[in-house]
Amino acid sequence: MPPNMFGNRVIIIEDSEPDRAVIGEMLAEYCTADKISYFESGSSFENYLASVAAGNDSKPTLILVDLHLPDCSGVDLIRSIRSHPHFVAVPIVVLTGIVASETITECYEAGANSYCLKAIDMHDYRRNLKSLCYNWLHLAVSPHRDI
Repeated sequence: MPPNMFGNRVIIIEDSEPDRAVIGEMLAEYCTADKISYFESGSSFENYLASVAAGNDSKPTLILVDLHLPDCSGVDLIRSIRSHPHFVAVPIVVLTGIVASETITECYEAGANSYCLKAIDMHDYRRNLKSLCYNWLHLAVSPHRDI
């Protein structure tokens, strides 16, 4: 992978500790992120949103969100993220096991940039996350990045 030129910060919003551990391990291996931050709920992430808006924290390069969170739906959280001016252009990728076409449509309508299924096979999961990282952290250029 090319060297990290942009100071990548990846946010993972996932309530399952085993899933967070697997995703975090794979991201650390493939994404060359300078910082990976974890949030277990929508409310903990909302606190982070407020901190960024107040200038007390840095904006992420990529947000990965699960749809089943303990205190809100992932779709509602995507809508909330998109309502913040600082997060309009930050890519949001849904990482879930839900295959329902209505849910997929709802996520895109809420502002998700991509909808990815959690693979059962670890080899497929690793390949998918590696591709996801390469696309969003190395190929795609967001308006908020310094180039």
